[in-house]
Amino acid sequence: MSYLRFYILLFVLILWMVIPLTGFNDQQIDNIRFRMEKRSLYKGRVTVTVADIYFQSKNGRIIKNYIKPEGKVAITGKKGEMALYDKKNNRVVFDQNPDYNTEDNILFFILSEKISTEGINEMGFQLESKLSDENRSVTKWIPPPFMNHLFKYVKITSKDNKPVLASYYDKEERLLVKTYFTDYESFPELTLPLTLTEFMYVNENDSIINRVNFSEVKINEPSKNDFFDFEIPDDAKIVK
Repeated sequence: MSYLRFYILLFVLILWMVIPLTGFNDQQIDNIRFRMEKRSLYKGRVTVTVADIYFQSKNGRIIKNYIKPEGKVAITGKKGEMALYDKKNNRVVFDQNPDYNTEDNILFFILSEKISTEGINEMGFQLESKLSDENRSVTKWIPPPFMNHLFKYVKITSKDNKPVLASYYDKEERLLVKTYFTDYESFPELTLPLTLTEFMYVNENDSIINRVNFSEVKINEPSKNDFFDFEIPDDAKIVK
């Protein structure tokens, strides 16, 4: 699996895992949008990615409008379909993969009112163990079969019922990725960590460090922004 594809799935899993373990109200969420800025450090080089992300319940799609690098729009559909549209050249690349399925994404569960504190089970994960004290717990989760090629299990460390660390282990039980959740902010509908810090271990001596920041979170706000209902032009050239 390529690094990009793994990262896309990891991002989906992070969103999915964080919110079931945080507080939220019973208010209906019709749409949500926010800005994501990711800074990646690898071999001394820093790469910056900025995107505005849109989701609304009526179509169940996640749309990413890339600000940096500019000119791309990524659409992830409910059945695993993914499209990357090049606005400048009017070209589109399609893919179909269950790894991209937004039905397994936290946003879809929230907007369809399926989410609960048992959201991890709904995605097919099985709880293997739990250790806890007064304000901290560590749970170990076994992934569903379609994720077995990615990792063997995930450990989630929570404090005061909020995730503070997620650790992914491969089949040899080597640490693949660890993600820290910080800067929690409460909204009327839910509570979110606005900063994710990831360490992705390429090998024993090297890692990729990602800092992901969420900002400008807007929930159920009226908007005339076209990206909520963005459609790829019919005359876009399909690149295979």
